[in-house]
Amino acid sequence: MIEYNNRHWHKHIFVWKGSVIQGVWLRVTLYVIWTAVITFLYQEAILPAEVKVDMVVFNVIGLALGLLLVFRTNTSYDRWWEGRKLLGSNVNASRNIAFTLNTLIPNDDEETRKDITELITSFHYAVKERLRDGVKPEHLPMLKEEYKNIVFKSGHVPNAVMKLIRSKIETVRLKNLDRVPEFRSIYEEISNMVNNMGGMERIRFTPVPFAYASHLQLFVMIYFLALPFGLNDKFGWIAIPVMGFLTLILLGINEIGVEIEDPFGDDPNDLPVDQICKNINASITEILL
Repeated sequence: MIEYNNRHWHKHIFVWKGSVIQGVWLRVTLYVIWTAVITFLYQEAILPAEVKVDMVVFNVIGLALGLLLVFRTNTSYDRWWEGRKLLGSNVNASRNIAFTLNTLIPNDDEETRKDITELITSFHYAVKERLRDGVKPEHLPMLKEEYKNIVFKSGHVPNAVMKLIRSKIETVRLKNLDRVPEFRSIYEEISNMVNNMGGMERIRFTPVPFAYASHLQLFVMIYFLALPFGLNDKFGWIAIPVMGFLTLILLGINEIGVEIEDPFGDDPNDLPVDQICKNINASITEILL
């Protein structure tokens, strides 16, 4: 994720990294070339002036297209923002568990404190990688080999790590049978972490319906292929830069929706999942160790 200062707006205008231009420049170029060809045919009278489409048609269709694109972008942003809230909830849950366990585990029981710290951290890293290309042993360097041998036998590594976390906490509970409220709170936070993982999996593995995405792309393509037949009558050769401007705007809006639809990757506009995992590790390490 790219961090920036809204007050320095002038620094964000002409940028390449993180901008939608990377995703749309080729299509914009193709539509501009198509417009140049159609304009040339009109100017050389190869296409008669009578072959045109009234701009009223494009005005009406453009309004519908704009609404669809805005809806597409809003839907994607809702997914992005929900993902951020779920990640933030996991940060809070991890800290609350660490704070409570800090009062329950003796200070001299360094092994238990370290195990729980490493397991909670590993859980979040495992969730992160499951939301990407799958969890591999090298993604969990903080996890003991004996634990790796257990969790990577499972088809769902985060669940296997969570089982180890609950087992460790249960061991602590058996030594503190008189601290029922504290452990009730811990298990509630654990449930929150599992629920948040399910919410993130829902976002990651449930894309926008294919029919909707496909129809929108077809709609956009037909609109821009037909648009030069309406622009030429009023703009002539100027229709070429006009087409470039219009395609950059509308295709850019669509590309924003496409890019943030899956917010857990490592693209410039995705959520800072790697940094959040590091922050969780730093927080619970500071609390427990």
